[in-house]
Amino acid sequence: MEKKQSPRHAAQKTQAASGEQATRAAADAVLVEGLPELPSEGADQDESESVRALRLAAEQGDAHAQNDLGHRLNKGLGVKEEQAAAARFFRLAADQGHAIAQCNLALCLAQGRGTKQDEAEAAHYYRLAADQGDPWAQFNLGLVLAEGRGVKQDEAGAVRYFRLAADQGDAGAQNSLGLMLSRGLGVKQDQAAAVRHYRLAADQGLARAQSNLGILLSRGLGVEKDEAEAVRYFRLAADQGDSQGQCNLGVCLQKGSGVEQDKAEAVRYFRLAADQGDASAQLRLGSCLQEGSGVEQDEAEAVRYFRLAADQGQVDAQFSLALCLEEGQGVNQDEAEAMRYYRLAADQGDFQAQNNLAHWLMREKQGEAEAIRYYRLAADQGDAKAQFSLGVALAKGQGTKQDKAKAVQYYRLAADQGHPDAQFWLAFALSRGDGVKKNPTAAVRYFRLAAEQGDGYAQFCLAECLEKGQGTKTNKAEATRLFQLAADQGVTAETF
Repeated sequence: MEKKQSPRHAAQKTQAASGEQATRAAADAVLVEGLPELPSEGADQDESESVRALRLAAEQGDAHAQNDLGHRLNKGLGVKEEQAAAARFFRLAADQGHAIAQCNLALCLAQGRGTKQDEAEAAHYYRLAADQGDPWAQFNLGLVLAEGRGVKQDEAGAVRYFRLAADQGDAGAQNSLGLMLSRGLGVKQDQAAAVRHYRLAADQGLARAQSNLGILLSRGLGVEKDEAEAVRYFRLAADQGDSQGQCNLGVCLQKGSGVEQDKAEAVRYFRLAADQGDASAQLRLGSCLQEGSGVEQDEAEAVRYFRLAADQGQVDAQFSLALCLEEGQGVNQDEAEAMRYYRLAADQGDFQAQNNLAHWLMREKQGEAEAIRYYRLAADQGDAKAQFSLGVALAKGQGTKQDKAKAVQYYRLAADQGHPDAQFWLAFALSRGDGVKKNPTAAVRYFRLAAEQGDGYAQFCLAECLEKGQGTKTNKAEATRLFQLAADQGVTAETF
């Protein structure tokens, strides 16, 4: 079974980590604060008196007092922390149209904090506050619409609310609008506009925007390519603890892109991000440990990181873990578990996992029809190995109805990508007219291609053609040479 080449792990796209993402940091970090400043001096009695006055005003229906008291109760500021009471006071103020209280209540509802979780009602209160012009609510409503949390997904609506908040200077919204523009989600793709919005947020110090801007700079999307400047922004994000920035900086250090190559330092940043749970960093750190690149080789530790990433759904990690399990590399060999991870990766569209899983299913007779399905999925992505294997199955009628003409089509697809076995079997079919019109000249061409790659059977067949003048001019000296090459590999007239 084919091993996937390690560069796939070591040299993935620059965006590494989790790619460009709409950040939810602002929504998840703290409630919106509407409290007046408390006196910096005074005894507990003074603070208690201020709380009592606030409570009295809240109970008399003052919306500002209700929101402020809710904040104190939520945070335990001068009062015992009571999440349910906080949510109740937020609701009282919100239902009087207090925008900040609407935001606070929405967050409580979204997180199930002090009240039953209800994402649909959270979206309702975000909208009420957003339509009053509150940028924080506009940003969060944009996230809700983009993700379809509690409402029907509406990317165009998300863009509208992100833009409203971004135009008020909200960094999170500027970053999220940049993402939508970069990916063409709910709006026409515009990388230059994405760069502008990422830069606005990055220059406010938003770490994820710094990382996202670095990605576009490193790739020259919407801006002149500048790997050194990309590194600067990745480092700004990384120094704030942003896992994506750490992973992307690690990639640059590993490759020497925009910075002097330093594989050990790359590993350090991969580890920082991996230990925050970043799946792409876990994959990359696993690959470094497996290969001993920038760190002492440790195959068992590599497997541990592959598993952490794989269990988060990282497709390349699923493949890497499957390969380790299949071969017993850094872990006890477990073919059944390997096939489980191959299947996970295959069902995410990884063509090499599809090919390996199909090969196992066919070999172990665990489901030939299912094997054909996976071969076809990989073949339709252009994988030469799967195209050849599907051709063989069609020629034999194994797991599918026999169809030699279709088999030849798949042989040709793989052969034209340089697959030597496919070149041989296509040539063989052309030489005999099996599933295709007989064409000795074309047969010779494909025999020659396979023979030049060292295929003994192709060397033998090409020698026969040269000896007999079939599809080519007779050349007995060349035929003798090729017969000898084939014989050196054990292919003779007796063994063919």
